[in-house]
Amino acid sequence: MFYRALLALAIIAYYLLNVLIQDACGLVTNKYLFGVHPERLNHYELVDGQNFQCLDGSRTIPVQFVNDDYCDCLDASDEPGTSACPHGQFFCHNQGYIQKLIPSAWVNDGQCDCCDGSDEELNANATCENTCGVLGEIYRQEQERHREIADKGASIRSQYKEQAKQMREQSSQLLEQYKRELSEKENAIKTLESELNFDFGPSQVYRPLKGKCFNYKDREYTYTLCLFERATQESTSGMQTELGRWSGWVGPSDNVYSKQRYDGGMQCWNGPTRSAVINIACGVEDKIVSVTEPAKCEYYYEFITPAACPDTDPPEEPEPQEPSLDQQQSDAQAAIESQHDPTSNLEEHPSLESEEVVNQGTHEEL
Repeated sequence: MFYRALLALAIIAYYLLNVLIQDACGLVTNKYLFGVHPERLNHYELVDGQNFQCLDGSRTIPVQFVNDDYCDCLDASDEPGTSACPHGQFFCHNQGYIQKLIPSAWVNDGQCDCCDGSDEELNANATCENTCGVLGEIYRQEQERHREIADKGASIRSQYKEQAKQMREQSSQLLEQYKRELSEKENAIKTLESELNFDFGPSQVYRPLKGKCFNYKDREYTYTLCLFERATQESTSGMQTELGRWSGWVGPSDNVYSKQRYDGGMQCWNGPTRSAVINIACGVEDKIVSVTEPAKCEYYYEFITPAACPDTDPPEEPEPQEPSLDQQQSDAQAAIESQHDPTSNLEEHPSLESEEVVNQGTHEEL
């Protein structure tokens, strides 16, 4: 019993002495926490002040078993500063540069993986210079260069954004302009198509009169006719009444373009809606000759125009046409046959026939 207690005291004394020696040599400040990530330090609190519990809760081991280069915990939590556990991790403080975790297998392997050399502190055969300050300065210069680039880029980017905003506004304005122009063009196309399909009489002879307005004044009213649009009546007091709007050609079947009708005028008092019939006759000028009201709110215009006169243009002569292939072949065959027909030669040369007859008579006499 005495010897076991003495042995334990000797082990503890050796451990403390080893730590003091290592600390004095600058190798490690705290063997127990060596290689532990700062965020996990709270998990390394001792149980009863002298034991360590594996972080997975699988075992509790004496504190001197931590970082003793032997893997006791299944989760490798007892060897954060050695390479004993192949699946463990070692934390590089790298003061002045970037902290990082490396596989514990890289610890004490003779390669300097941490810029502060901490991964090889316990390896007497490895010499690692602390290059964190140099690397940190390079890193800060690089970061400063990136910041300058980012600042300049951000300034140019803001200019791009403003340009993009202006370009978008211009595009939007152009789009609205083009839409308006397209709508106007479409309306113009519809108007032209409507006019092209509109019945303006034979050869569209009434087209030049479309929209032209003519007046006729009697003692009480001034009558207006805007051909193919509307007919109106205006009193001497200036009150205007719509008699009707273009409805169509209503002449008889043998002369359908001799009359026009305008319907849907203003409602008469206790009567029908007003309407007008335009009787069109030949004349040397475009003119309203008279306006009458043969029935209540039904108006009758007499209108003359050269467009109603009969067409005196000479008939067009037919253009000469090339004979068809069949006709050409027929003519050629007829020509060939005529060359081989002896009677046809006689007909063409009657003098030969007469001469032959005379000669024949002479022979008989002889």
